[in-house]
Amino acid sequence: MAKNSTKKKQPRDTWPDHNRFTSKHFRPYTTAIGQASLAWNDLHESLGVFFAEIVFQGSLRANAIWQSLNSDRAKRVMFAAGIDSMPMAEIEPRLKTEIIWLLNQINALEETRNNVIHAPILDHEHPIWRDVAPHKKGVASYDFYGNVRASKLSEKDLLKEYRHFRDVAIGLRRYAEYLNFWDSTKPWPERPRPPNRGQKKQRQGRRRQQPRK
Repeated sequence: MAKNSTKKKQPRDTWPDHNRFTSKHFRPYTTAIGQASLAWNDLHESLGVFFAEIVFQGSLRANAIWQSLNSDRAKRVMFAAGIDSMPMAEIEPRLKTEIIWLLNQINALEETRNNVIHAPILDHEHPIWRDVAPHKKGVASYDFYGNVRASKLSEKDLLKEYRHFRDVAIGLRRYAEYLNFWDSTKPWPERPRPPNRGQKKQRQGRRRQQPRK
């Protein structure tokens, strides 16, 4: 009688925990997500200081008003309304323009922030997912059941996405601080440029060879 060559399935209770986020292979991802979240929080704390200084001349009451709101978006809407209501005699026109630009940049970044923070991720090396989603390798977005946030990160390099968001948030926070401390004796700070996603830029055209010395 021929032996049955079919492998017995491993009992489920003996499988390793594929979503143990404290494990070593998840560490780069949890670190990057944590840094992204902290960068976003720091950006809004800097906005709060900026709001109090510009709209209310540094009043502590303004800080209390800012912190009373639970929504980051509501805080930005309040900041924009405060700036919009200021007469020209109280604010430099270009400063007003730059603040509105800054708030618009943060508004546009919010969707990415929600994807980074709220999208579930999964280790696709687990025995189940090797069969269900063989095209995915290692840690990737958990979009199998149609999670909207995870779907927006599907097929993307998660670490690059997380770190890119972090760097953009840090750049906007720095710009907010530059604007807050700007005065008429200083040149205008340069608007932050979007960082690349970890890819080296290739120079156009041929690279000239330097003569050897």
